[in-house]
Amino acid sequence: MPLLQRHTRTFALAAIVATVVLHGPAASGAPPPFAPASYLGGPLPAAPVLAVSGGEVFLEVHVTADGGVDSIRTLRTTPPFTDAVIQAVRGWRFEPGRLDGRAVAVVVNVQVNFRLY
Repeated sequence: MPLLQRHTRTFALAAIVATVVLHGPAASGAPPPFAPASYLGGPLPAAPVLAVSGGEVFLEVHVTADGGVDSIRTLRTTPPFTDAVIQAVRGWRFEPGRLDGRAVAVVVNVQVNFRLY
């Protein structure tokens, strides 16, 4: 299999990790006071064609109260994967975080691992 063709068949595994402090169960079955944002969908990052090994990228993503991505801060980078991940994450949609039943802006940590086969 030609080198270029092999690298176009790589896969990216994306995992979203939200770090939040949750309170214990609410009394009488009421919803919890805070619920973190959850990933709804969006494009997966494409592995760069000339990449020769894997890598991981960690991002801090600011999610708006309507579920869009407001801003992104890079926490850990692995060139050349970082630009591809940031471009993909900008197109992601989230179920917004909720505080006392209202949609609120939150911060979500995103970890994307690339393994080239």
